[in-house]
Amino acid sequence: MPLQAFDPTVHLIAARFTAAIESGNPDRIRAMLMPDATIWYGYRGPEGVIMGVEEAIATIVGMRVHVADFRYIQACCVPTDRGYLQMSRIRSVSKRGTVIHVPVALEAEVDSSSRLASYREWIDIRHLQPFFAELQGLRR
Repeated sequence: MPLQAFDPTVHLIAARFTAAIESGNPDRIRAMLMPDATIWYGYRGPEGVIMGVEEAIATIVGMRVHVADFRYIQACCVPTDRGYLQMSRIRSVSKRGTVIHVPVALEAEVDSSSRLASYREWIDIRHLQPFFAELQGLRR
């Protein structure tokens, strides 16, 4: 089912997926994804990392263990013919109170059941350096 530009359904799907990730609840995230969805994260250089649903959920849930708060802010969602493109910033607060803002872009392909068939997320990890330094300090 091709999506129509400015279809309010697309914005609802994007908002539901964002809320699921923010919650860190594996079942909520899983409910938004097709079982065979392909997830690509561009935080390890141009080749990125390709994951299946369960590995992506484990990554999201694992990341949430290290943060006290995690929110997408300043989100701008643009419908495409196959889903949407969302540009935003992640505001994250570590367990020790370090606040980090990370620019991200997410391109999602939505299937006819309003679930994500795939998504690609680009994350500018340079902004995560204070967080990584804090984690290294905790490991010492």
